[in-house]
Amino acid sequence: MNKKIFNLYNFFIVASIIGAIGGTYIFNLYQKPPHTSKSPPPPSDSPFEDFIIGTGVIEPASENIKVGAMVGSTVNQVFVKKGQAVLKGQPLFNLNAQQAAADLIAKKTIVKVAITALGQAEAALKFAEDELSLVNQLKDKRGVTKEEIITRQNNALSAQKGVENARANIIATEAQVAESKVILDSYTITAPIDGEIIQINIHPGEYAPAEILSTPLMVMGDVSRYHIRIDIEEKNAWRLKKEAPAVAIIPGNPKSHVNLKFEYIEPAITSVSSLKGDDMRALQVVYSYDPKVAHTFLGQAVKVYIQVEKTAPSAKDPVSQ
Repeated sequence: MNKKIFNLYNFFIVASIIGAIGGTYIFNLYQKPPHTSKSPPPPSDSPFEDFIIGTGVIEPASENIKVGAMVGSTVNQVFVKKGQAVLKGQPLFNLNAQQAAADLIAKKTIVKVAITALGQAEAALKFAEDELSLVNQLKDKRGVTKEEIITRQNNALSAQKGVENARANIIATEAQVAESKVILDSYTITAPIDGEIIQINIHPGEYAPAEILSTPLMVMGDVSRYHIRIDIEEKNAWRLKKEAPAVAIIPGNPKSHVNLKFEYIEPAITSVSSLKGDDMRALQVVYSYDPKVAHTFLGQAVKVYIQVEKTAPSAKDPVSQ
């Protein structure tokens, strides 16, 4: 009996030792990093050996013109469609202008009344001048009192003032008519420049407020050339040269290099939000290209490579302030 217990005890000891060795081996096996082959880094899309990178969004040459209304009213009719080319002064949409039209009619009626009043004032002036002339033509004025002569002179002066006031009243009422015409014309919103309709965010029957909106009523712009407003990080701004070649890479097509033309640099470095949503200080540079040379869209985000000189200033030779 004791012998069986002793053999069973030895069996459990040996099994525990084997299990511990096996567990340690398996643990070490899984702790080893898997063997992976090292792949070379992907080649750069830049055509330049030395360059700085900027990101930007394609916009019209005129930037986006947010069209609004000078007066608040409901939309009566929209005359254009998205993507339509328009000329400066061409109607885009109009608003309900019944009240403004009625006001113009009323002002024109006031002008007619003022013209009639002028005719009456001129008739009164002629009568007063004739009465005064009769007295002045008398060779013997003994039959006319001095007071009557003074009265006729005053009547003529008063009638002259009446004519002047009537003429001034016509000018004032005509100015009110011109003002009413301007107000009535403001109910029809026209294109401020030659361009293309980019967005339409208003429809007949909707109310168009006369205020700045987060979503404009309509957006248009000059699309004869596309602009790319690029954000260059502040630390790289010193390397930028106006005459340096620059190319844009179209998203999803790294082989499509669009040569860009330098337009201008915004005067000051400002805080901007990157395409990733991070805030950074950047210099904004604007380049342009002919939209016919590349299949691109307004609002599209692109990456731009700008060639720079190979040598950079050392720590011993800092950039002058």
